[in-house]
Amino acid sequence: MSDLFNPNPFDESEPSPRPGMFTANALFLLAGTGLILISLFGASVVRFLSDAFGIRTPVHALIALNALYYLPFLALPYARTLSRHGAEHARLTGISLRMTVLCIAITPACVFLVGSLTALWTMLLEPIGIGPGGAMIPLANANELVLGIVAVAVMPGIFEELLFRGVVLSAYEVGGARRAILVSTVLFAMLHGTIQGLPAQLVMGAVLAYAVLSTGSLYAGMMIHTAYNAMMLIISYVYTHGTQEAAQTEELAAIAASGAGVFAIVLEGLLSLALVLLILRVFKRHRIAAGISLAPPAPLRMTAGEIILLISGLVTTLFLYAENTIGIIRHIT
Repeated sequence: MSDLFNPNPFDESEPSPRPGMFTANALFLLAGTGLILISLFGASVVRFLSDAFGIRTPVHALIALNALYYLPFLALPYARTLSRHGAEHARLTGISLRMTVLCIAITPACVFLVGSLTALWTMLLEPIGIGPGGAMIPLANANELVLGIVAVAVMPGIFEELLFRGVVLSAYEVGGARRAILVSTVLFAMLHGTIQGLPAQLVMGAVLAYAVLSTGSLYAGMMIHTAYNAMMLIISYVYTHGTQEAAQTEELAAIAASGAGVFAIVLEGLLSLALVLLILRVFKRHRIAAGISLAPPAPLRMTAGEIILLISGLVTTLFLYAENTIGIIRHIT
């Protein structure tokens, strides 16, 4: 039976230049398992922290939960992987000022593109009773906004990039760069476990993977991911602290449902898509000029152990989707 699995996958006596699919799939499974544990026991943990340390606000509770999730389930396993394979496979290399500016520039274009896609996706889902996804965490003031950025932008922007664009993308490059982008994007979306958020997760997963491959630096993904989440949170904060929120919501919903509203959303989506593609072409030109080559297509052969780990990881994400679906049904009924 041992022949079905990678022989001694964690044996440090035989170092490899990059983590294999066994390691990538194992870390994906561990990340999904951590989310299930947080979903099952998160409320109890928050109550304990509230009693023990006086945590009262949602943003403080979220920071605590994220720390309990990201540190043991993503950061420490990644550190173990890094100690075995070194920093080269993870692309923990410097990034130029020009590429840093480009990473910042693509973020608002992605925000508008995802906003348009999400609006259209919501229109398709609403006839079957699935409304917009849950709002971001409630923030009472600017101080909580800063803490919220740490919780939903900085922490995911670092730790999720370490997993998906640091390990998964690198491991699946044995099958070629395009396949690596596809696999890392799909697994990234699956781990989020929300039907309403699929357009955002798929688009951003692909953009992040392409940016990392084009710059040769994982810091590109971290910057874009963090900036994107932060911008979405700031937009949500500004909107929810406006006046007559309920009336504005109904008015915007009525406009969006109209023919003119749909046309405006589509036009915005096309313009933002064109801008995103234009910036990605600049990324490509930089990659060519810098001599960064993409892995060519190749057969992707997985051992039984790698397949079992991947399927197990995907099954854990189905639990998250089931939880999301149950929440939707409860909201409908």
